[in-house]
Amino acid sequence: MDYIKEKLLQIEITIDKIHSQLIEEFFLKSGAYGNHELLYQENLTNNLNNNSTVLYFFFPANFPANAFLPMAQLILKIDFKYTIEEVQYQDYIKEFEKSFATFSLSKNMLLIPPWQLDDIKKTQQSNKKYIILRPGLAFGTGKHITSQLMTQYIENNVTEKDSVFDLGTGSGILALVCASCKSPKVLAIDIERLAIESAKDNLSLNQNQAIKPNINFDVGSFDYFDKHNIEYSYDIFIANILTAIFIKNKKYLKRYLDSSMKWALSGIPNHEKELFTNFLTNELGIAKNNFQIIEKDEWCIFFTNATVK
Repeated sequence: MDYIKEKLLQIEITIDKIHSQLIEEFFLKSGAYGNHELLYQENLTNNLNNNSTVLYFFFPANFPANAFLPMAQLILKIDFKYTIEEVQYQDYIKEFEKSFATFSLSKNMLLIPPWQLDDIKKTQQSNKKYIILRPGLAFGTGKHITSQLMTQYIENNVTEKDSVFDLGTGSGILALVCASCKSPKVLAIDIERLAIESAKDNLSLNQNQAIKPNINFDVGSFDYFDKHNIEYSYDIFIANILTAIFIKNKKYLKRYLDSSMKWALSGIPNHEKELFTNFLTNELGIAKNNFQIIEKDEWCIFFTNATVK
């Protein structure tokens, strides 16, 4: 199935932030292809401290949403406002085409939408490395500061000897940056099917570059290796998600951090820096002098063995 041409049901929910993770988990387990939260939409950081948030979930067009939503409220014992609308994925792409343009993901790398590739190759920017990205509903257009901080980390740390595990890959942008830094093997997973479809699409757009990406995109979460009964064997672990999700999955997170030579974690707002620092030191047993923190534009990146500036 061509996911870009697929018709979907979009369910928009306004909910207290304290319930957002519970709602997300329940809806994804109930068949949602994917979701995003307005709070963490690219370039939007100004309501980090508001009490409510807006969630969007995407289900197959034949999903019985009118029956499911009242049932969900009863099961979860949470009251929320919602709207239902039929949408087509390609309509979102068309909207991005109106406003999404090439920009510098880092000092050394451009991010180019496919509709501008030929024009950029004719300019003076053509000597830079680049990633081709078709924006979609998955997190990661490169404009969010956390994506840029992680890109800098990858450029400073990933070499032709380092395999990488990217958890919560979204659009696949960080996995593609790893490949551009000559990583020999990248496993990139996300809990959302739409995210993985988007990432595979972006992988295909980059296959004709001089560096052939060696990336395996797959649907999965923190328990991926246990579920598939395979050993963790990656040099670098990266994850750009949210504080609450890291904390909830501390057993697996500790295993990945302990098993990796280097790691980087982002998606942590500045006001949660102390909370996350205490989590790493007290809950996971990582000494404070074993990792660094950089803050920029309301967000943090926690990392080891890096020279991010």
